[in-house]
Amino acid sequence: MNGKNTSIQSLLSLLPQSITQEFSQYRSEGDIYFNGTIKGKASGKHTPQVAFNFGARNASFFHPDVAQRVEKIELTGSFTNGDKQNASTSVLELKGLSGVLNGRPFKGNLTYRNFDSPYIAFDVQGMLDVGYVLGLIKLDEIRSGSGLADVRVAFSGNLNEFKARPGNATLNTTGEITLHNVSLKLQQLPLPLSHLNGNFLFKRNDVGVSDFKGKLGESDFVVNGMFKNVMAWALLQNQRLLVEADFSSKYMNFDQLLSEEQNTAAPDRTGDSYKLIISPEIAFDLSASIDRVKFRRFRGKSIRGEIKRNQVLSTPNISFKAVGGDFAVRGNLDARTRNHIKVSTATKLNNMSVDSLFYVFENFHQNFIEEHHLRGQLTANIVSDVYFDSQLSPKTDLLQAEIQATVRNGQLINFPPMQKMSTFVKRTELANMRFAELHNSFWIQQGTIYIPEMDIRSSLSAAPVVSISGTHTFDQRMDYKIRLPLFSSRRPDKDSAYGVVAEDTNAGNSNIFLSLKGSESDFKIAYDDERVRQKIKTDLKQEGQELRDLLRGKKPKDKEKKVELQQGEYFDFN
Repeated sequence: MNGKNTSIQSLLSLLPQSITQEFSQYRSEGDIYFNGTIKGKASGKHTPQVAFNFGARNASFFHPDVAQRVEKIELTGSFTNGDKQNASTSVLELKGLSGVLNGRPFKGNLTYRNFDSPYIAFDVQGMLDVGYVLGLIKLDEIRSGSGLADVRVAFSGNLNEFKARPGNATLNTTGEITLHNVSLKLQQLPLPLSHLNGNFLFKRNDVGVSDFKGKLGESDFVVNGMFKNVMAWALLQNQRLLVEADFSSKYMNFDQLLSEEQNTAAPDRTGDSYKLIISPEIAFDLSASIDRVKFRRFRGKSIRGEIKRNQVLSTPNISFKAVGGDFAVRGNLDARTRNHIKVSTATKLNNMSVDSLFYVFENFHQNFIEEHHLRGQLTANIVSDVYFDSQLSPKTDLLQAEIQATVRNGQLINFPPMQKMSTFVKRTELANMRFAELHNSFWIQQGTIYIPEMDIRSSLSAAPVVSISGTHTFDQRMDYKIRLPLFSSRRPDKDSAYGVVAEDTNAGNSNIFLSLKGSESDFKIAYDDERVRQKIKTDLKQEGQELRDLLRGKKPKDKEKKVELQQGEYFDFN
């Protein structure tokens, strides 16, 4: 058989339909030729021997539905079904392939051997117009693209053997691809990838990444490192990609990156909903450096640290500056259960502005004490387990935390509960209560904040030391106990004006015992008669013991103030 001045359809008709059907819609122009022989028996049991040579001179291939064309094609090729006349001995070869894509030349070679268990070898070189190539091959996963890719890649290997034994089979990839200002719009990722530049060096199953930079939405990135097991991850299912790299960014907008509306292809996503999904097929070991981060009201800068992930995302050290101070954290994020994300951390805050902290975290979703009520600098150590659903909404009933906090140079400004204590302290002083330092430990468990007794040394002339303890639930139910000292300069004739008092045997002063109970919008401050009776009972018992000790000749012990959990306030963080 001989063919002259034929077309791509004539050429494709010589090959098995399984490898040509996806190209059947393409058309051709120019000189396409072939010659060959078919010899032997043709029956249900016999296949004749087939051997063909073919080629093209100054030809063009194109798809009738798109404007792009592959022009000036030159190639020589051959096909044979081999000595056994079946798929296993069939070989297709393209040699000296060259052409022009959108004015840019390319060249390459291809060998396709054993159609039952394909061995593929190819090499390609050229500066490719990404948008032009995507328009020509029409990939469903990529909606559009632009930019240039300098491609110099060679590949060889048996795909079936590689699928059966990814770690042992020979799959050889060499060469490199360099991107020049490439942009992509992916079907499953509405956020555009833009300004992509960088070099990818292929070595067998791995890819070395050098100065790969670009933007995802408003966020920018630069990556240098090694992507291991790339070919298995790209070609096979249930294969893991390992990324060992240095990551840096000038700005990251997590409002965009985590937004369910902007970062998923679902058309019905609206509003401020977020989504975090970590693929189980990607593991990484990153050294990260980010200049600025934005998420809701949070603004962070100078973020440094390491991030590791196998099945659980973890970091031994992340530090950054935010809210006027320094922040450091170590811990892990377990997202193996999609709707039950666990974040376990040990965090240190240093010299942060309390009012800014409340503003950034949106007053921690309560309106009892807000950012305009507070001033001061916070230093704290926090150990916590926090749980979220897949939309990053916290599961507050599961939250557990232990907090050791110190506030220096603090102010409590126009705080409603303090205003209700004007019976005891001048209202003008209550409007701006100052304290040099406040230190205490707090516990959070089962939707309740537990506050052991703490002394606040304040600027109040009538009560320079205020003691507070109690509980505050996440559904905004409060139960606080307050102790105000009455100094001798305001006694003895005014005690009755202050209601319930009890003598403090340690300092020789009297105290008022109050309780604050109710909700954030409806609370009441009242005298705590029960606490007074308990105080008197405790003091009498202590005084009796001291008297017995004196009669026995024992010296009294130095008194130390101890802060202990009340009965029933046991915390288990296992």
